[in-house]
Amino acid sequence: MTALPPRQHTAFVGHRDAEQAFLQAWNQGRVHHAWLFSGMRGIGKATLAMRIARFVLSDRVLVGATTLAVSEDDPVCSRIAQDTHGDFRVLERTWDEKRKRLKGDIPVDDIRALSEWLSMTSSRGGWRVVLVDTADDMNRNSANALLKILEEPPQRTLFLMLSHCPGRLLPTLRSRCQHVPMRPLSEAQCQDLMERYAASSLDVEARRILVQLGEGSIGQALDLASQGGVEHYQALMGILRGVLEGSPNLPALYTFADTISRTEDVFRLATDLILWWLGRAIRYAGRKMECPGIVQDDASLARIVLAAAPLDQLIEVWEKIRALFERAEAVHLDRKQVFISAVLSLQALVRSVPQTAGSVR
Repeated sequence: MTALPPRQHTAFVGHRDAEQAFLQAWNQGRVHHAWLFSGMRGIGKATLAMRIARFVLSDRVLVGATTLAVSEDDPVCSRIAQDTHGDFRVLERTWDEKRKRLKGDIPVDDIRALSEWLSMTSSRGGWRVVLVDTADDMNRNSANALLKILEEPPQRTLFLMLSHCPGRLLPTLRSRCQHVPMRPLSEAQCQDLMERYAASSLDVEARRILVQLGEGSIGQALDLASQGGVEHYQALMGILRGVLEGSPNLPALYTFADTISRTEDVFRLATDLILWWLGRAIRYAGRKMECPGIVQDDASLARIVLAAAPLDQLIEVWEKIRALFERAEAVHLDRKQVFISAVLSLQALVRSVPQTAGSVR
């Protein structure tokens, strides 16, 4: 229940401004050698980058084009999809065979291998394209090594860098790039994509909930769909209702915590959802806006928490819960107890002030 990987499909929704920014530079013959596309995870940054790569590497591309679209029968599409194009490279986290999981970062050795590849002649005598997916995954050594390449870039080489958090990148690295921020997709665009990819397996209400949970990220919405995100979110709100309203069903809490703690993916899903729910409530309160509901109880529960403390204290609680979940993963703490502790910390926050506290401060 997921969209095809960006390598393998040419469909593109939204982000007209980002597409036109590149096209304008291309048509004017002033293409910057490095582009940084930033925005939240799952909104289409990699899809746009693949679209640019196919456009630039296509044998049929002409100056004056009004779109980056390349015909699906162009050989460049199959070569990129099959990772057989000699002038296209992707830098990304690779599989750690020993630990049976993705490596934690993009190591400097991968940048050195890229530098060696760039020292050779283009296989087709034209452009070469390097996609960094994502720049956030580089450690300091690899970032500095890439920076050296960008300072003296090879001719006719285009670097496309993606970032979910551009503020965390080296300032010198950002300064070498043409930065194009990308906004979340609209709700209507996400609805259209959900119907395209999940209409056969999800009803209308489930798709609505997933679009709301995705907040403009179709990637996140589809990931949640594949993991049973709707059911988990509804169950989580049921657990929080009792805890925050003063009548906790402790056996249900312990059973829920035990269930989600059995596998790493389910535990991460549940912890992401509780952090997302609390963070969303804080964001709306910071804008002095009412937090809209997605499922039964989530908005009313948010109001209970928001009435219990000022925003700075709520942010501190959110950060402590996030740090607790990160430690659980890093040093293998008991997942069940970690989740219970996080939920009970919210209960303690609510109980620390009279429930007549009134409006959000």
